[in-house]
Amino acid sequence: RMRRDLRRQQERIHDAGLIPETEMVRLAEQNHTTMYEMVRNPALYNVPTLLDAADLALEQNPGNLAKLRGWLDDKNLGLRYWGLVGCFLLNDHQAGLKAINDESHEIRALAAWLLIRTGDKGQGIATLAGLLRQKSYATLSVLNIIDWMGDAGKELLPVVRHLKFPEKKQDQYKYEIRMRDNILERWGEPSQPSTK
Repeated sequence: RMRRDLRRQQERIHDAGLIPETEMVRLAEQNHTTMYEMVRNPALYNVPTLLDAADLALEQNPGNLAKLRGWLDDKNLGLRYWGLVGCFLLNDHQAGLKAINDESHEIRALAAWLLIRTGDKGQGIATLAGLLRQKSYATLSVLNIIDWMGDAGKELLPVVRHLKFPEKKQDQYKYEIRMRDNILERWGEPSQPSTK
C-alpha cells in the first residue's frame, strides 16, 4: 500500500529526480524550456515510464538483463540511464562496453565504473580521465566515482590534481571543489588553487 501511495505521489508531483540533475538541466536547455515545464511534458520526461524503468532496474534480476541491455539503444535518455543502472547492479561487462560512448556524460561515467568493476580497468580509467580533462558537466559524478573506487581511484590523482575551476564561479562549483579536495587529502596531497 505504501509503495502504491508513493508511486501515486511521485506521479502527482512530477518527480524530477528520476535522471541525474545535470541531465535534467541539459535536456531543459536543449528543448528551450524550464525544468518545471519539462517534467510536465510526457514527450520530454515521462514519469510513469521512468518509474517503471527504475523499478525494473533496481530488481537486480538477471532475467531482466536482455530488456535492460535493449534500453541502452533507446532514444530516451532516461531509459538508457536506468538500463545501465540495472546492468551495473548485475555487473554486466557487455553493457559497459555498449554505453561507454553514449552521448550522455553521466551514462559514460557510470559505464566507465562498470568496466573498471568488471576487469576492464584501462578503458574505464581512460574514460573517467577524459571526462575530467574536458571539464564535463558530469565532473561531480566522476569525482564521486573516484572516491567510491577506493585505492583503485588513486590512478586518477594526476588528473584530479590539475582540475581547476574559475575563480569567479567558486560558488557554482562548490561541490566539485569539495570533492576534489577530499580526494587529494585522502591520499595526503595538498589542495590546489581553484582558479584557472
